[in-house]
Amino acid sequence: MSAATGTRRGGGSAPPRDRIGPNAITRLAEALVGHGGPALAAEVFGQAGLARHLRRPPDTMVPEDEACRLHAALRAFAGSGRFEAAAGSGGRATLTIRGNPLCRGQLALAPACDYYAATFERLFRVLVHPDCRVAEVACEARGDTACRFEVTREAPPKIRA
Repeated sequence: MSAATGTRRGGGSAPPRDRIGPNAITRLAEALVGHGGPALAAEVFGQAGLARHLRRPPDTMVPEDEACRLHAALRAFAGSGRFEAAAGSGGRATLTIRGNPLCRGQLALAPACDYYAATFERLFRVLVHPDCRVAEVACEARGDTACRFEVTREAPPKIRA
């Protein structure tokens, strides 16, 4: 089959298959290993049915559905809670976990989900832009209705002459 035309040798055409660059897989693996170690990466990749990509990272285009499965497995780390993501204006996003299992039975005066905030920030910095920042602005452990995280891009400092 010709990659350029999508036609098979001898004629005919194969059904198109959407593909995406290998960084959609490899950068997420790096972020997971860097933040939670190899065990966390293995668990997420295993849930997505992509453990083979940890053993041998792709270096060519991969089927788009593999990246989608991997990101869906990552969202599963809300445990029994419900994960929601919403894009806002100006490059902002809001990530919400309702029924967060890490907050069950916890009482806190300040947001207590450092694990999620750090994980989200690392992922956004690696996958989106190094200036991304994540702050937990609401937390079930302090009585809020959900754990909510705001994703923003911090403008680089201006250099004065």
